[in-house]
Amino acid sequence: MKNRHKLYLIAITIVGIIIMAMLNFDQSNFLSNLLARAIQKVAKIVGDSHYSISSINLVVRKFGHFIEYLFLMVITYAVLHSHLKKELYVFVLSFLIVGSLAFIDEGIIQTFVSSGRNGQSYDLMIDFFGAIVGFTNIKLFQFLSYKDPS
Repeated sequence: MKNRHKLYLIAITIVGIIIMAMLNFDQSNFLSNLLARAIQKVAKIVGDSHYSISSINLVVRKFGHFIEYLFLMVITYAVLHSHLKKELYVFVLSFLIVGSLAFIDEGIIQTFVSSGRNGQSYDLMIDFFGAIVGFTNIKLFQFLSYKDPS
């Protein structure tokens, strides 16, 4: 994938995260409830009907944090890795960029900008965990795809 396309993916992901963070509580809850209801319908079809909408909604919201930052880490790492030679720089810059956005999302936008929402340290930890899993998956993929030059 060309670096320009990777930059577009980073920009789209960041804009998406910011838009989702700026939704007020009712808007955000409406969207996650739509997905929760769909999941509950599928669960009933497969014979697992003991989960409430509110419990599914909570999982949907937290999983959304995790996936957003996992994806952002993978794309950020890919772009930086194609420009920087030292792995330590790529690692540190990737975490600084993704971590800064997570802090801006939870610590500033949701705390001071979005109405009816508040930043949660728990969500910030989920964001960082998504980034760590994203980075770990990158390294695992690199390890598994490594071919001995000899």
